[in-house]
Amino acid sequence: MNRPQVWPVLLAYGVALVAATTGSIALVVAVGTHAAGGDTARIQAEASRFATSLSGLSLVSALNQAILLGVAVGAAWLLRGGVAAHLCVGATRGTPLGLAAATVGATGISLACSAALDLLATGQGATMGAISGALAGARPVGLALAVLALCVAPAVGEETFFRGLVQTRLRERWGAAPAIVVSAALFGLLHLDPIQGSVAFVVGLYLGVAAHRLGGVRASALAHGVNNAFFLALAAAGTGEASRAGAAAQLGAGLAICGASLAFLRSPRAVTASTPAS
Repeated sequence: MNRPQVWPVLLAYGVALVAATTGSIALVVAVGTHAAGGDTARIQAEASRFATSLSGLSLVSALNQAILLGVAVGAAWLLRGGVAAHLCVGATRGTPLGLAAATVGATGISLACSAALDLLATGQGATMGAISGALAGARPVGLALAVLALCVAPAVGEETFFRGLVQTRLRERWGAAPAIVVSAALFGLLHLDPIQGSVAFVVGLYLGVAAHRLGGVRASALAHGVNNAFFLALAAAGTGEASRAGAAAQLGAGLAICGASLAFLRSPRAVTASTPAS
């Protein structure tokens, strides 16, 4: 039996990357041009203001996730054999405890990454900085839209594309471990931010393991969405940068939480009784 080719998902990734980048730029420029009211000297300033505003960040995120989801569904349809099967969006085999462990572990690894950035004094990255600034003084309607665009939409779009289309296809060709690593690397590169992309790579590794162990993207989407919501809440609260001692404690706690969650995911209690161990 011939193993599936890798190039269709790499082509889909290229299409999604170009479409998301050009679409985001076009949206920001269009809004900036409209806000400038015909004054070409103000376009750049207005575009920059919109791009770093909560509404701008939310709309750009929603657009990017719609593109990822559309490309994933289109690629799966062209590959034939069932869209749901190619995207691994069927019912999870995880138990409620397994899903809870996957979700808690994602937050743990994110906490550890955030603490590591504090210890390295790199900052949280331009994207997270923009989100934190935009959330300051945000109104309830803006916060609600931010939750949908920055938490729910990425959980659906990014997980369907990366842990669904990409990881599933690569797993059929190369096996689970290489598929998880490569899909996480592509996930990190998509962020176009060295700091946020590095964190996304590490978190992507964890989400890839969770999706593989629990049988699909529903598990990783739940973990992804709750994790994003948790950090959105922290950004809105304006907790600030931790001291070195606090960051070290947070790093240890995050790694312990993630390690315990991974250990639980490997146990029989994480999956339904009818499911053989992976």
